[in-house]
Amino acid sequence: VAGTQTEGDVKKVIENLLEKLGGIDQFVQRGQTVVLKPNMVSDHGLRDGVATGGVVTDIKVLKAMVEILHPLAKKIIIADGSSINRSATMMMFRHYGIDKIQDLYPEQVSLVDLNTDDLVEKTVPDGRRLETRSIPRTLVDADVIINLPVLKLHFAAGVSLSIKNFQGAIPPLEKYKSHFYGLWQCLINTYKIIMPQLI
Repeated sequence: VAGTQTEGDVKKVIENLLEKLGGIDQFVQRGQTVVLKPNMVSDHGLRDGVATGGVVTDIKVLKAMVEILHPLAKKIIIADGSSINRSATMMMFRHYGIDKIQDLYPEQVSLVDLNTDDLVEKTVPDGRRLETRSIPRTLVDADVIINLPVLKLHFAAGVSLSIKNFQGAIPPLEKYKSHFYGLWQCLINTYKIIMPQLI
């Protein structure tokens, strides 16, 4: 039944999946900086303290990934740029309780608002529509990026899958422009620059 899995259940499922892929050390080496990119599009995935499901990445998934990475990574950065509440990403971290995950390992885990991060201009390989993209420095400097999307319907993309989750990784002006320059192609262009090691 949806929503009934405990934190332990979720962690066990993720550990089993990672084991089938050869273990977390196939993706992350000791001492690396790892960015976890959840899907945190808006505040309507939690109403009156109750998760509605299917809107944002389940906090149990984020917490499990942090616990799995804790013995291995030097830094764990949970990073996103809210798409609907674009000026309120840090508030959204608090809204969903993600700030409490940071409290588990305060010296190791940090939260980054990609909407306000420093930007690096990157050329898109074989880029169409937009030949360059502004990419947050946190993603450019990361050793490993782990994409934690949510499978859902989307008014402009049909469905929202792992590539669509990186719409939240670009700055607000580019989020806006993407819909006018062709969302599909802009998503592909972004993904060519920000390629996660694990989804």
